[in-house]
Amino acid sequence: MSAALEIDNLSYARRHPWTGRRTSTLDPFSLSVAQGEAFGFLGHNGAGKTTTIKNILGLVTPTTGSITLFGIDNRNPASRGSVGYVPENPYFYDHLRVGEAISLGAQLAGISGREIKKVVGDTLERVGLSSRYTSPLRTLSKGLLQRVAIGHALVSSPRLLILDEPFSGLDPIGRREMRNLFEEERRSGTTLFLASHILSDVEALCDRVSIMVKGKLRGIFSCEDLGKQPSRGYELIIGAALNYDDILAIIGKPSSEIECRQQHSVTVITIIDADQARTALTRCIEKNLPIASFYHQRPTLEELYVAIVDPSTARSEGGG
Repeated sequence: MSAALEIDNLSYARRHPWTGRRTSTLDPFSLSVAQGEAFGFLGHNGAGKTTTIKNILGLVTPTTGSITLFGIDNRNPASRGSVGYVPENPYFYDHLRVGEAISLGAQLAGISGREIKKVVGDTLERVGLSSRYTSPLRTLSKGLLQRVAIGHALVSSPRLLILDEPFSGLDPIGRREMRNLFEEERRSGTTLFLASHILSDVEALCDRVSIMVKGKLRGIFSCEDLGKQPSRGYELIIGAALNYDDILAIIGKPSSEIECRQQHSVTVITIIDADQARTALTRCIEKNLPIASFYHQRPTLEELYVAIVDPSTARSEGGG
């Protein structure tokens, strides 16, 4: 079975419109996304994520390398017949109504006139816009326009869904609904290629992630393996200001490393040993102390990302 997306030795240099000089924005890199996989494509602003997506979709021509979609060279328009795309900044003709925008996507996908009404209705229901069928696009908020863009990408039932910052403009409930929708697509066999700055959503959705820094691919990582990294202990947060001696009086003398610190009016206790952490929690409950949270600390995707991407780089770079 061919990969859904195969990038081989891709590089791209942007030509200055006045001087004609080329500036490299993507150093040569390769990656492969399997059919049915959810792949996260991460990087700071200006790292080259959107430029890579433009190369995949044939919107720009690579300087070197090749790209195939389901085994078909992306220079062949037929390769994009099974691709749905949500751009970072969706744009529609604002005189259209919501139903017309989705209907246009269905027609472009070759759906026949008799099927369009049902397909459009089903799609609007999936993205939560059934009640907005006749609403002019110019009256919609950014979050609702984002839902239209997602519906436009889904109406053709794509085998590969390319998502460039798909959660932009969505409120927390909208983010959860769209994340669940993408997970539903993935379970049905759709391949996801997701570029997003919301790392918690990427970690929840994706099997693997890559990280780009200044046009260079810095690595590809398994989200499953990330969760198997060694424990960093347990964190117990008590909703009261306690000092170290107070803590020892409650939980007893520690047999392993323990850290205690106050943050505003709460006390944060970090305990390495699992048994002692559970004992500490039990004793705090017995003393009727207000427990704010108790959880097992493991390395997160955010920590991996920050370790690879220099924060000063992320602040100073712009673009996609």
